[in-house]
Amino acid sequence: GDGTFLGYRGTGMDVTAEIEARNALAENEKRFRNLVESSLQGIYIHRNLKPFFANPAMVEMFGYDNLDAFLEIGSILELFDEEDALRLEGFAKARAAGKAAPQVYEAGAVKKDGTPFRVQILATVIEWDGKPAIQAAIIDITERYRAEQKMRTALENAELANRTKTEFLANMSHELRTPLNAVIGFSDMLRQGFLGLKCHDTCGGYVTDIYNSGSHLLEVINDILDVAAIETGNLSLSEAEVDTAATIGACLRIVSAKATSGGVRIAPLPESIPNILGDERRLKQIFINLLSNAVKFTPEGGNITITADAERNGGLCITVCDTGIGMDEDGMKVALRPFGMVDSSLSRHYEGTGLGLPLCKSLVEAQGGTLKIESELGKGTAVSVTFPAERMISAN
Repeated sequence: GDGTFLGYRGTGMDVTAEIEARNALAENEKRFRNLVESSLQGIYIHRNLKPFFANPAMVEMFGYDNLDAFLEIGSILELFDEEDALRLEGFAKARAAGKAAPQVYEAGAVKKDGTPFRVQILATVIEWDGKPAIQAAIIDITERYRAEQKMRTALENAELANRTKTEFLANMSHELRTPLNAVIGFSDMLRQGFLGLKCHDTCGGYVTDIYNSGSHLLEVINDILDVAAIETGNLSLSEAEVDTAATIGACLRIVSAKATSGGVRIAPLPESIPNILGDERRLKQIFINLLSNAVKFTPEGGNITITADAERNGGLCITVCDTGIGMDEDGMKVALRPFGMVDSSLSRHYEGTGLGLPLCKSLVEAQGGTLKIESELGKGTAVSVTFPAERMISAN
């Protein structure tokens, strides 16, 4: 009041940057909160399993009336079924200790009223108020889980039905084969006049029909048994060095009579075919099937050729090619399906079960090879059987 001037000394600081940083942090937190609050995913944050934050979607997903009621739970483990709660507790402890733990996983959850449902969880470690915490985003996947369960059950039922069918075929085939052997044996004795039994011409024709029909039925039964053995993984192989040329030559002699009577010409075998490691009986079964099909579906005047070509990788490709009726793309798919019969006017003139090509394919694959069909409707079919280099032994 007396006019004396009092001065102050101090140091001025520019806090503009600090204020801007605080404002930016507050703005980021506001944006984060808005994002979390509006998210359709359930989100909660916990520390030591005690939740201290949750968004509305989380509260609604688990059936709580409000956020406060949700945050009153003692542990997030109360949100999950007993088995998965133990698993999630292990994950949380691992994260708290800085150890590795799955980030994405599924679990069985339980609503407040006890209703079970299925969720997918994405858990990450975050920093909250300067301390580590765990944030989890949850999606209700109940409908997807139920659909997967239904699909899995349907697949298991289908596999069970297929195994039951296979076992039935195998059991019935064994039961049929035993009496059939007697039918074939005794009809053959009558047909050839053994034991002084002599049939007149008409009777002899009947006996021959019985023998032929029985033999055909036995072939069908044997094919069914092989299919059953392959499907159940019980196919037995006796592998050794096989004289490939001699084996295919024996198959040619078996089908040559039918080819001659049908007016179909079979070209001579290549002069040199490498020997392979395989099951000779199964290889004969393969090539008799392929040659029989070629003869069956080739009209009079047609040709059948067999080629043997070395593959670039050292393997061997043997191809049976005919100039028969051929197949379109859909026909080839049907032909490779067990019991599949390609619908054609020529095929209906012949008996068959539709097991030949599928059985050949399985037998080839069982010996490390592959089977491929190339065909054109009205022009012919080529079936190639390829054996890998490790199956090659020597050249004839």
